[in-house]
Amino acid sequence: MFQPVGQIAKHAYSIEGDLLYIVNHGPFTGEEALSFLAIYDQVYDAHGYLLLLLDLRESGPAASDARRVLVDWTKKRAPTMAVAAISGSLIARTTVTLMSSAMRMINNAMPLLAFFSTEAEARAWLSQHRPTLQKRAPTGAPPRT
Repeated sequence: MFQPVGQIAKHAYSIEGDLLYIVNHGPFTGEEALSFLAIYDQVYDAHGYLLLLLDLRESGPAASDARRVLVDWTKKRAPTMAVAAISGSLIARTTVTLMSSAMRMINNAMPLLAFFSTEAEARAWLSQHRPTLQKRAPTGAPPRT
């Protein structure tokens, strides 16, 4: 269950070891994306990979500068990321899918990505992919605690 530890604008987040859980509320700006990237870095640097759980059920559109900085950050780390998105919105799904496609075109790589109806399904899927990401983590990355 989601227990927020922080907030950036209207978007809440929690950090659970190697898992970053973000609940988006409304539009997502480039400035907000940059703030979240600092948190992405914190989790990624601690584990050498990132499990990202996005609740997009109340998400609004992502600004073009937000999409650009998120794609740029992710394309360098795609093999060591898994993204589970909870969403019933066609717009949110389309935005995430288009960003993933852009990463594949630019870098010929994209993170593991799947959409789910519930948090439990999303968490189970991320847990299944954790061992693979741990193996792919850069040499010298600390083990998961």
